[in-house]
Amino acid sequence: RPSTDGRQTARREGRRRPTGHERRPPRRRVDHRPRARRSVRRGEKKKKRGPLASSARDVVVPARASMASMQRQAACQMWIETVLGKQFPPDKSFAENLKSGVYLCELINKIKPGSVPKVYDGPMPFKQLVNVSEFLRGCQALGMPKDDCFNAKDLTEEKNMDNVVGCLEGLGGLCQAHAIRGIPVFGKNKYAKQNKRVWTDEQLRKQKQEDGGTLLTSGSHGTMERQQASKGGITFGNEVAGHGTGEATMLSQGSTGVM
Repeated sequence: RPSTDGRQTARREGRRRPTGHERRPPRRRVDHRPRARRSVRRGEKKKKRGPLASSARDVVVPARASMASMQRQAACQMWIETVLGKQFPPDKSFAENLKSGVYLCELINKIKPGSVPKVYDGPMPFKQLVNVSEFLRGCQALGMPKDDCFNAKDLTEEKNMDNVVGCLEGLGGLCQAHAIRGIPVFGKNKYAKQNKRVWTDEQLRKQKQEDGGTLLTSGSHGTMERQQASKGGITFGNEVAGHGTGEATMLSQGSTGVM
């Protein structure tokens, strides 16, 4: 048997055969205490860990958010092309087409003529930045708050294209608020003015007289009023008994003359 041979071999060699618990490897103790962070030595650069330690540009935008942003940009580009009556170059992106500011200046001049009297159409970045600034100034002259306008560097450096699209959507809402003809509906009209109506005392009095009221406005008026009961109602027995009179009735006479 293997067990006997092993026991005999161990006896010949003068060593003891290990028991069951001695055959198992020792358990490794796990230290759950937090380890101290190693301090950065002098002259050693600190390593970045994940997107939180990097700048905002290095953070990867989720696919769902980028897809929603692309859909908004596509709708905004379609609206600008409809207003201007011409198509954007297909070989450039939405930001690259608007970066020069030419299309933006043409858009604000189409909405309100004369907003940007001179539009620069050249390769100089500084002059292109002036075009974008003139467009933003035209939006504010039309009634857009400064907080709703984007920063010029958001477009030229493509830092935040959502602000650019939001500003253009607000411009579409301004066109709806001012009822500008020839501009298709785009964006949300959050700049509608308050239409407060003032009624005179004579008009209020006349309206009150004409309004007879409904079951909802009248409430319980007339519902719990005490009305005169008919003789065939619940007070018939009281009237037959001669309540409040001195005359004899059939009830007070009993069986007199019946038997």
